[in-house]
Amino acid sequence: RAKKATTLLPPSALRGQENDYYVYLIQHDWGGFMSSASMKIVKPPVTVLEKSDKAVSISEDLSYHQLADREDRALTDGQTVMEYVQ
Repeated sequence: RAKKATTLLPPSALRGQENDYYVYLIQHDWGGFMSSASMKIVKPPVTVLEKSDKAVSISEDLSYHQLADREDRALTDGQTVMEYVQ
């Protein structure tokens, strides 16, 4: 067993630069009575363990989170987004 947990991500999901890496995650706000559900972007920092052309290994556990990756325009922390399904 590994001594540290790792999460493997596609390289396109990793943002930032040396010692200041982050990813964009989608946070669901299910709303309440008489309000609609929405999705927004959150920008948590991540610790990169290893990088290659095919995968990036980070120490944070992103289980049950949805990555915002390969977007068609620039994203910012807290921005409301919608899912595009082909």
